[in-house]
Amino acid sequence: MLVTHVKKRLPRGWSYPIGAQELSQYLEDIPGAKEKPLWFGDRDGWFHSQLDALRREDHPYAILRLSLQRGGYFVKDQTAVHWEVNIYAVPSGLRAAVSRSLLPAAMEMVRMWLAASRPDTVLDGGAYCSVLVRESDALVYFERCASKFEDPIREEIEAPSNNKMQQTRRG
Repeated sequence: MLVTHVKKRLPRGWSYPIGAQELSQYLEDIPGAKEKPLWFGDRDGWFHSQLDALRREDHPYAILRLSLQRGGYFVKDQTAVHWEVNIYAVPSGLRAAVSRSLLPAAMEMVRMWLAASRPDTVLDGGAYCSVLVRESDALVYFERCASKFEDPIREEIEAPSNNKMQQTRRG
């Protein structure tokens, strides 16, 4: 199972949309994980005001971000490529709807993005993919970016039907 580096205690009314065990089912067999690749936090970024503004203006905000880069914090070999996952909280009332989209549709997209080959030079720019949610209608988006020097590409994720969800869990 993937090891958690940090798991922040959340205020009342907030929940994590996915746990370490579920993440491990999708990502554990992909090489290159940091020694403790999971970081659970209350929001993306440093300031609550940024998240509050996104929510108030009904913009999507990150609930999961997978970073792929060379070196970084808490790694022994600064020349090796590593990945880590940051998981951000959602309002508890939104958790079930987000989880239906996140598992398995979004996680399969995250897995495919992580497993894809890329030019070695891209990794110096900090490639990432994110899963975002817009609260008003619980729409979930997948965003990917090859480098911090490029604009990200975003697409809406359709929640799978019950039949597709059952087939994916069995497979």
